[in-house]
Amino acid sequence: MGLFSKKSAPQPSARPEYIEVGQIVNTHGVRGEVKVQPWDVSPELLCGFKTFYMDGAPFRPTSKRVQGDMVLMKLPEVDDMDAAAALKRKVLSIRRNDVQLKPGEHFDAEIIGMNVYNYFPHTYIGTVVDVLSYPAHKLYKVKGEEKTYLIPAVKDIFITDIDEEAREISVHMIEGLETDEDRYFNTLPRFGRRDDERQHPWPRAGARLHHDQDAPDPRLHDEQADAGRRLPLRRRARRGDAGRPPVPLLGACV
Repeated sequence: MGLFSKKSAPQPSARPEYIEVGQIVNTHGVRGEVKVQPWDVSPELLCGFKTFYMDGAPFRPTSKRVQGDMVLMKLPEVDDMDAAAALKRKVLSIRRNDVQLKPGEHFDAEIIGMNVYNYFPHTYIGTVVDVLSYPAHKLYKVKGEEKTYLIPAVKDIFITDIDEEAREISVHMIEGLETDEDRYFNTLPRFGRRDDERQHPWPRAGARLHHDQDAPDPRLHDEQADAGRRLPLRRRARRGDAGRPPVPLLGACV
């Protein structure tokens, strides 16, 4: 069918009334403070919000401050560690109408559900189903009739216009943006969102990498010495060592 879908555009989803902006991930101290991991916003912007919603109920924090990439927050009537621990994994939201962003700025939740059209010719491509966050820039995951597209969220290069009222995004499409989502999305890590809990291909710290070539046997001390490699460290023999059991190796550098 070519690059673009030929089906008629569906009705875009409505602008969300509430935006999820963070999650309580832990307690802090013994006086009821909690640590909040921001979602889709910076810690500084999160601290600028006045009213939050948790389980549908509004509340105003009595204090909030930035600590690294987290926000330390004190909730009303939460005065000890046990009360704060009961709030772990709770999601914090804001009302979209309570926040005024700069022109051209959008929450990811607002982008999801928008219809995407090619700038010229004006052709329906698909609907945004997810926003992927990466170090360089974000990617809009657009689901078409038969294809899935990854469109870089780079203004004036790929994104030509975002119409908030019509819930439409105009883009400059090129060949190569379509992707096999099952293969592609399972091979890239995610950053800065709640989706970070997904398993990604990079090995964890301390994970063992597997290679086709076997690792050298650390017991081959003579061969290593001939090759000029460092030998395992042994404690220097001392007076009175006679009759003692052999001293174990302290470590090996290969």
